[in-house]
Amino acid sequence: MIEPAELFARITGQLEDLHGIAVEGQRANLSPDENCVYADQISNGLQNIGEVVRILCLENGSNS
Repeated sequence: MIEPAELFARITGQLEDLHGIAVEGQRANLSPDENCVYADQISNGLQNIGEVVRILCLENGSNS
């Protein structure tokens, strides 16, 4: 069993990474392809966070 604090630390790290991607995506004059890459990275990152949340809830006996 992974400790909840470790799972929250993973979520925090992933959110920090996504923040950096979001900041990069705000740069002026990005090409449509670059916009798509940043958006895809954010989408994938959010899905990864969702998986960590599911693990956290399952390991702590919640069905949320």
